[in-house]
Amino acid sequence: MPYKGAVLDLDNVLFPTSVYEGKVINSALRSMIKAGLPAKFDEGLEKLVAIRKEEPYAPNHFNRLCELYGLVPAPQRIVQAGVNGYHREGEGVFVPQQETTDFLDFLVSNRFRNCVVTQGIDSKQWAKLIRLNIVDYFLLKDGQGQVVKEMVYIRNDGKNRQEGKKENVLQAINEADINPEASFVVDDRPYGIVAGKKAGIRYGFRLKKGKYRNETYSEGTDDRLKHDAEAFSLHELMDILREIKLAE
Repeated sequence: MPYKGAVLDLDNVLFPTSVYEGKVINSALRSMIKAGLPAKFDEGLEKLVAIRKEEPYAPNHFNRLCELYGLVPAPQRIVQAGVNGYHREGEGVFVPQQETTDFLDFLVSNRFRNCVVTQGIDSKQWAKLIRLNIVDYFLLKDGQGQVVKEMVYIRNDGKNRQEGKKENVLQAINEADINPEASFVVDDRPYGIVAGKKAGIRYGFRLKKGKYRNETYSEGTDDRLKHDAEAFSLHELMDILREIKLAE
């Protein structure tokens, strides 16, 4: 018999990615300026954010920032200062989140099968799940404790985000053996809600956290494809699930 399913985004849902990114980027830029980057902080931050937005998965953001300030080739003294500042700050931020653990424990106790459907670099998204100490919530194991299925679906192939996410939700439905009519999707962005509902998931919940909290649906989006409720925390979402009696 198919399970109730929880189809969860990772960034700004299970992990406060926007908060993390803000802190590590600020730390990286300050370290680069201290090492000799000829930039004022506010101006440099604007340029670095623009670089990351243009090519979010590129590995050379700090090199490109140096080049914008006429440092060609980019001095490794400055680039590696940025890398060090980034990771030093990240060590203090990239830690397990009690709210996330509470939410996942709640789902397990209410017999949901949990899936992650997310966009990003495969290695980095897996690293988040491991560093947050939540990876076991998304692994299906046999009686001997051996992993037989990973219910983690990551896409970074340049495909239209909504269409790509819809395909991954469909994959999750089939592989995790969940009943879409008794399942829900949680996302911080409208396209993720639409993708989940187009894949057949019954409920959509919008988590209003992070830098996309005020993002709106595309013009003309059918109301039936929009979220059924919104929450500002995972604890609040637990109350919503109780109200609609999906968690029982």
